[in-house]
Amino acid sequence: FWTFFRPVTPADSDWTLSGQQCMPGEERVDLADVEAEIRRIVEDRFREIARPTVTLAPPTGGLVNLPVLAWTADAGEVTLSFEQPLPGTITASPTYEWVWSNGAVSYGPGLPYTADVSPTRAPDRYVHAVFDKDGDASVELTVTWRGAVTVPGLPPVDISPLVYSAPAAFDVREARTQLVAGDR
Repeated sequence: FWTFFRPVTPADSDWTLSGQQCMPGEERVDLADVEAEIRRIVEDRFREIARPTVTLAPPTGGLVNLPVLAWTADAGEVTLSFEQPLPGTITASPTYEWVWSNGAVSYGPGLPYTADVSPTRAPDRYVHAVFDKDGDASVELTVTWRGAVTVPGLPPVDISPLVYSAPAAFDVREARTQLVAGDR
């Protein structure tokens, strides 16, 4: 097993890897058990920050041939510390993939609509899709967290990605103009 060393003074000294040792009579901890515990810690802590929510604009549904915008909060890179089963940190970053029911795919967290930037004039600014017929529609956001565990004295170890999804359903309607007789 790996052994670590930390000087008594100063008390905040870093742990350093001192080597591998085999000690008879000591209880052996399997590396797979350590990895499983770290994954449990990651999942428990990420549950609070990693669950995506989808926001759409227009919020009441889309119109045929006009963009439907989507976005979610961007958590950015996250670093979490832990002390058990040994001290270390987990650093992870999210990627965002949007799969629309019309077959379009978008990437990134998206941005909320702002009146000064039109989605039809600046389509690359927004996560969006355009539907060519009315009916039921949906989008599914998949957020994949990739990261690494760092323990003092050892190189970072990649962890299995954590994947979270959030669906959103909406209606697409067709808008029509209609001339009406009347006085101005």
